[in-house]
Amino acid sequence: MRDDARSARCQLSLAAAGLTPASPPVSLGRRSMGISESVGGLASALAAHLRGVTPRDPILVVYLAEIGAMPLWRDMGALDQWEERVKRHPIDRETRKGMQEPFSNLAEEIFGLGCYNLYGHIAAGQTKAEFERVRHLLLRAGVSNVPQSSDFDFAVW
Repeated sequence: MRDDARSARCQLSLAAAGLTPASPPVSLGRRSMGISESVGGLASALAAHLRGVTPRDPILVVYLAEIGAMPLWRDMGALDQWEERVKRHPIDRETRKGMQEPFSNLAEEIFGLGCYNLYGHIAAGQTKAEFERVRHLLLRAGVSNVPQSSDFDFAVW
């Protein structure tokens, strides 16, 4: 019973932060976890890592929540709006790039993965390779619980 209560609190905390575990949306048929869920999974892993780092960077965590919302925007058929919202997020990219701040750069890499095929044909093999590249950057930075490419279908959004 205690684990159920802890799980419920965890789900509420994730929802309050704008993060949800990568899971397929409810539909009549089973939908594969695609590119959008892979982006959400990487963003969630980095956000969880940042919560344990000092000094804390709540602006970056909220930015990652915006990136991680990609599956929601996909389900609404509005990935272009997702991209626009992320680009407009007030994170002061130029200052962070100049500071060589590694976690901001990782967030941008995750966003880049989400934009990789956004306006063209999905190249599943290349997208998987890009996912692996970004995944290894996260692992090298000490981020744990990073999802594996085998969890996703890179031929679908």
